[in-house]
Amino acid sequence: MVVLQRGATNLHYPDTISALDIPVDIEESPVSQFAEQVKAHGLFQKLLTFIRGTGNTKDLIDGFVTVIAQQVGCDEAVVLEIATAEVEGRAVTGGKMKSQLTGPVEQGVFLEEEWRTMRAALNAGEMISGTFAAVAEELDGAAPQWLRSLVERVLLIRRLREVRAYLGFQRVKPGPAERRVSPDVGHPENWLAATEVFGEGFVLALNFAALERWSKSLPASELNAIADLEKKRLDENFWFLPKVDPAFLAIHTLSHLLLRQVTFDCGYSSSSLRERIYFDRINQYAGLMIYTADADSEGSLGGLVRQGRSDRLARSIIAAVEQGRWCSSDPVCSETAGQGLGGFNHAACHACCLVSETSCTHANTLLDRRMLIDPAWGLLPRLGAEL
Repeated sequence: MVVLQRGATNLHYPDTISALDIPVDIEESPVSQFAEQVKAHGLFQKLLTFIRGTGNTKDLIDGFVTVIAQQVGCDEAVVLEIATAEVEGRAVTGGKMKSQLTGPVEQGVFLEEEWRTMRAALNAGEMISGTFAAVAEELDGAAPQWLRSLVERVLLIRRLREVRAYLGFQRVKPGPAERRVSPDVGHPENWLAATEVFGEGFVLALNFAALERWSKSLPASELNAIADLEKKRLDENFWFLPKVDPAFLAIHTLSHLLLRQVTFDCGYSSSSLRERIYFDRINQYAGLMIYTADADSEGSLGGLVRQGRSDRLARSIIAAVEQGRWCSSDPVCSETAGQGLGGFNHAACHACCLVSETSCTHANTLLDRRMLIDPAWGLLPRLGAEL
């Protein structure tokens, strides 16, 4: 037994899970599934050169195709189809098969399913269903080089339905899922309490290859600090946080800065906006979604979708990064070794990066402005940003 004050923050740790209501018959063919990995391979550009060239280069093409296929882990025909489509200027699209979701219900499983649908919508140009409407949007051609190097594609979500289910709760100190108290205490039920919310938003598909190169170029001191944070996450059993990764820190921080910025322009309150981070190092994809989904408003007002259009998005991202360069608590904020829950934040506080608890999917942790803007090794300076 533990005595707690009624208003104590550790009295109730809710455990929830959410999923977007998206078309379930979308699953990529091997061509679409491996397209990004093949294009990111170091030999892919040389393969394109030989395909575009003239002369007897078949043996060279076959050799490059074999090497890329072996290292990526796909069939040679898949590599050749991706390269041919690139040379001919065709979009790589996948076939449709039934998506089978098996195993335990976990948030990561849903995110992976959602990202495959987002990518399929980007490849097709649009995707329309009863509860999901998305259309691809071009990034402003006048955007700076660092922005065009980071953001590959944009998807406008004009109609969105999200379902949030309540799995249970924990008290005092959160631990493994086995310690979770079911919401149907004493009366086992085969259903969970859930809500459905409607909204809109936009998705940024980020350049995973650029993020990967930057992550490997970080100084040893920063890599060691990130490794120490990951060890702390495991030792102290912060099970609800994802693995500490420099690329994830950069994406998450950019998401918070952008979320704070578009609040001033879209017409929604800051607590109405939410983020959704799509990042998987194994499957090699990275992206983020800023969306609004409120139970008190069915449909959307269009304000947030408008911020994702080509004539506004680039300006919003540039303004967000500009705001992130300086915090009113600097130099204390940027030089603090660790702050926030568990000390998992570095250069991030309420004056610069933190958002409403209902807006962040990771408890306002794993944030660091330095990952984006540090003049020596930050992501944006490495991409060519003049900060």
